[in-house]
Amino acid sequence: MVNNPDPFAGKVAYLYSHSDEVSREEMELKDGTILDRYSSPVLGKDGVHYGRIWAFRDITERKKIEAQLFQTQKLELIGQLAGGVAHDFNNILAAMILNLDILQMQHQLPTEAQSPVHELEAL
Repeated sequence: MVNNPDPFAGKVAYLYSHSDEVSREEMELKDGTILDRYSSPVLGKDGVHYGRIWAFRDITERKKIEAQLFQTQKLELIGQLAGGVAHDFNNILAAMILNLDILQMQHQLPTEAQSPVHELEAL
C-alpha cells in the first residue's frame, strides 16, 4: 500500500543489517494516509539482540492541519504585503494631491496649465 514500496523495503533490509540503529520517518500510503514509522532494536540485559520494535502512527490529520496553517500564514503574509503597498501608494497620492492644491492656489499659474491641473484633480 505504500506509494513506492522499494524505499521502505530497502530501509527494512538496512535496519535489519544494522541492528543497533533507531529509525524514524514519514511514509505516505496510496490512499493518502501518512504514517510516522518508528523502529528500534530490542536488546536484552545481556546485550543480545532479540529483534526490532516497529510502531506506525497515523499522522494524516496533523499533516492536513499543518498544511492548512501554512496556507493561512501565506495568505496572511500576502494580505500584509498588499496592505503595505496600498499604504505606500496612498502616501504617494497624498503628496501628489497636496502639490496639485498648491498649484491651484498660485494666482500666477498660466492659463494653459490651469485646465490640466483641474483634470488631474478630478481624477
